[in-house]
Amino acid sequence: MDTHIAALYRHPVKGFTPESLTHADLIAGREFPGDRLFAVENGPSGFDPAAPAWVNKMKFTVLAALPQVALATTAFDEVGNTLTATAPGQPDFNGDLNSPVGQHAFAQWLKDLLGDDAHPDLKVLQAPGHRFMDHPQGHVSILNLASVRDLETRIGRDIDPRRFRANIYVEGWPPWAEMACEGRDLMVGFARAKVYRPIKRCSATHVDPATGARDLDLVKALFDNYGHMNCGIYVHVTDGAGYVRVMPVPCRRCGHDPYPVKCLAVGESRLQAAGLQGPVIDSRLLVEAAADATRADIVGDPYRALTPDQEAVLEDYLSRRARREPVSHILGRKGFWKIMLSVNAHVLTPRPDTEVIVDYVLKKCRTGSRFRFSTWESVRGRSYCRSWPNGRPRRVWVSMCPKTPWPSPETMRRIWALPAGSPCCAVIGRPG
Repeated sequence: MDTHIAALYRHPVKGFTPESLTHADLIAGREFPGDRLFAVENGPSGFDPAAPAWVNKMKFTVLAALPQVALATTAFDEVGNTLTATAPGQPDFNGDLNSPVGQHAFAQWLKDLLGDDAHPDLKVLQAPGHRFMDHPQGHVSILNLASVRDLETRIGRDIDPRRFRANIYVEGWPPWAEMACEGRDLMVGFARAKVYRPIKRCSATHVDPATGARDLDLVKALFDNYGHMNCGIYVHVTDGAGYVRVMPVPCRRCGHDPYPVKCLAVGESRLQAAGLQGPVIDSRLLVEAAADATRADIVGDPYRALTPDQEAVLEDYLSRRARREPVSHILGRKGFWKIMLSVNAHVLTPRPDTEVIVDYVLKKCRTGSRFRFSTWESVRGRSYCRSWPNGRPRRVWVSMCPKTPWPSPETMRRIWALPAGSPCCAVIGRPG
């Protein structure tokens, strides 16, 4: 198995709900983005926001001290600095944790939840640039999921990896291989990091993150089975900035990783196998539309995973194209002479054959010729005005829809803003 990142988590409020991420930007010398920005002081801790320094986690409302904290489900919006929280039997909370009013309101909400088990004076703490980490040098934590599975086998119990409250969850390492990595350099995504030390576990891991019950003594299980109480490692990002991303679940339909760069290759192969000409361009257009991305987006971030809904849309697009449905009909649009036209199944899509038709009409039609017309082609007619013989103000309409109404000369002049009395347009289509 290739080593890859299986999950990323941040914990905006120390001790509370882990929040899953799809990607993160690691910065040299800094903690994991958005992690442990706030903490709730469980009685006076000595923390000074004007001179922030590390404080032992037992001074805060954390699972090791108050397991019922797990009953609160929190979510932090970093754009508006807004925290939402829910818990059984409690009214929902929503407030700005950057404001004293919001901080006080959350402390009161939490006091009602924890009751007599918490100190009567709860206080939300925050300091610019400071993080409330478990260890003063514990910048980024990594958990080897193979080690967790090995421990599960030893104790005969399933273990929710979220008990360990790590930032990065890794697949592909042998069980406990991380224990021999202290002081070594490693790549985490595109970031270079140095392993600081293994993480010594505490009673916070005993708490089920879903129920808040102390139901499993993992510290004792670690010591009994391995002779230590370590699980996971701390690392320090050492070189510049690095991008890390979760490897998505392979596409359920075709088994490949749902990255745009992979989808482009798969789409090209499918369309080529269907005997279509130009499979490279068709695949690119369909992938861009399904992923709601431009070509620049894909080049800049080729491993941005498609969502399951986007995968379903792309599968529909590729299947329709393999049945010879024009790309323009699938997408409902077609680029033509630096303009984008809206099209559907009732119009003749601008392609080389229609260009030949129009070129022929430009040479053969006479002033006052009347044919049926299609409104979408009015834009095309404007474009062809530049190439009309002798520069006369003519326009060309093309239509393959026999039910399209005939325009009056006045209507055509109004649409194209032609002077009164100007020669109208030559319009080509199916004769009526």
